[in-house]
Amino acid sequence: MWHSHMNLPLIYKNVTQILLGSVLNHDDSVNDRSEGSALNFSYSKTRQLWKAEYDEHFSTYGAMFRGIPPNGRLLNQSEMTNLISKVVQVTLKRVQIMGSGSDHLGKFKLVFLEKNQFWSTLNAYGKKTLVDLSDELLVLKGPNLIWEDAGSFDKSVHCMDYHELHVQLKETHSVFFMKKKHLVLGDCNIAIDKLAYKLKNGQTEIQEQLTLGLDTNLQLRLDMKVTLKQLGSVELQLVPGKYEDCVMPEDAAQLWGPIVLPHLPTGVVNTCSVASHRLRGHDGQTEFTCRVVHSLPLLMSAVQIFQHDRMVAVAHLIGSDQIPKPDEVSC
Repeated sequence: MWHSHMNLPLIYKNVTQILLGSVLNHDDSVNDRSEGSALNFSYSKTRQLWKAEYDEHFSTYGAMFRGIPPNGRLLNQSEMTNLISKVVQVTLKRVQIMGSGSDHLGKFKLVFLEKNQFWSTLNAYGKKTLVDLSDELLVLKGPNLIWEDAGSFDKSVHCMDYHELHVQLKETHSVFFMKKKHLVLGDCNIAIDKLAYKLKNGQTEIQEQLTLGLDTNLQLRLDMKVTLKQLGSVELQLVPGKYEDCVMPEDAAQLWGPIVLPHLPTGVVNTCSVASHRLRGHDGQTEFTCRVVHSLPLLMSAVQIFQHDRMVAVAHLIGSDQIPKPDEVSC
């Protein structure tokens, strides 16, 4: 019945009330098992009574339920979903150009693109050149100002990048030798990552209506649908760290996270061997940190994963009392 108050609380309540007349007082926040502590005394007494009653040792190993994960200590399910890169399909059900400036548009096109521009290194003349590798996803041509069922395209939304969908209104002019020149009359950005973040709790589709400013006298109204096509992947580069000795007090929850630790005897310093490994994104920025902690005084090892400054996952050693017996595990 060890930890049955966590595993089957209602049954535990009914049985203890029938047998004992009331529910025992449980304080799961207390974990001090040092010599002379209340838990240590209770455990010793329980072993004696168990041996006297059943003529067998009380302590035996086996799997047990330790309660649900601590709320508020790590990321919740919605925040974890936001970390996952996604491929979404953007469907433009209706597109409209509005404003006083729309009456004076000539030959134009409305371009939805994935913007990718950067400055090249210095050339022989000491100048930098703007390199444009932007990818046009959809082009709508005038003179229409309203497009119904305008089209759709796929867009990748990465978990660690701020992704926007860029929209440009371009006017076309013919110059010498029939060469066309495009003049940008206005532009705007659609925060597609924020729209994708609304896909929560198994939701695969959302409808959105947006009104964006292209220019001082031009607006763009969009009726759009964002559909989750698939969960993507992110390539990360591991930069190994070196192990160093440091002191991590066992009662410092901000260092250990939701790991229950025993209290060390007075005067014993919890000297740990710690290494921090970094995971970098494609831009070279550190996105995740993996901290590995080994504590000989506590007989504890832990792996902590941080996204920037927040712990998102943790794993740690468990005692033999939580490991199932060999005959309880099926292959």
